[in-house]
Amino acid sequence: MTEGLPETAEGNHRSGCTGTTRRDGGNKSVVAVGPGLSRHPDTAEFVRLLAAKCRLPLVIDADGLNAFEGKAGELSGRNRPLIITPHPGEMARITGLSTAQVQEDRVKIARDFATSHRCIVILKGAHTVVADRDGVVWITPPVILAWLRAAPGTS
Repeated sequence: MTEGLPETAEGNHRSGCTGTTRRDGGNKSVVAVGPGLSRHPDTAEFVRLLAAKCRLPLVIDADGLNAFEGKAGELSGRNRPLIITPHPGEMARITGLSTAQVQEDRVKIARDFATSHRCIVILKGAHTVVADRDGVVWITPPVILAWLRAAPGTS
């Protein structure tokens, strides 16, 4: 389910890593990258290389998204399904907008990014916005999220 990758002495991944960067992904059916990676330049380069070469469905979150700050043009789902899961601050970094601008029009920002980058955007927040590559948008009302957290047998 996970694949360890070579690290630098500082514990960062680097662009020369093998394994998941293979185009076919080996025996994997999906790749997820991001949480806990760090914002080190070598790691950011690794994430961008992975996104460029991987043809499997790819989910990018957290520090994986931060790798595209100022380089959002390299983030594309044209060659395979791509899902990004930013919070408003991460969305601001990859779009070059302020967090306040993202919050002012969450639906438009998510929809525009999803259609122009051919990906699915899950813009997290009190009203999580899910936008697909065709411009269809769903909004999760907070009451549903609160119910799911409180429902017996859920966590």
